[in-house]
Amino acid sequence: MTKHTFFVSGTHCKACKVLIEDIIKEQDGVQRVAVDLKAQTLTVETNSSESPAELINRWSEHLTSHRYKLSTEK
Repeated sequence: MTKHTFFVSGTHCKACKVLIEDIIKEQDGVQRVAVDLKAQTLTVETNSSESPAELINRWSEHLTSHRYKLSTEK
């Protein structure tokens, strides 16, 4: 299992946290997910062998329509 932390922009409330966590939980290989609104981070534990950039590309498809953006740097 690999743990990744990404920065997520566009969050502003608890509903954002719940929506992002729900979307990411549905993705293949994801075991655990947590959004920290104050730090604007998304921490994910996954059994995927994809790189962080590949995960961002795949997951961004599901998040951009909600105006959230993932990145590896703030």
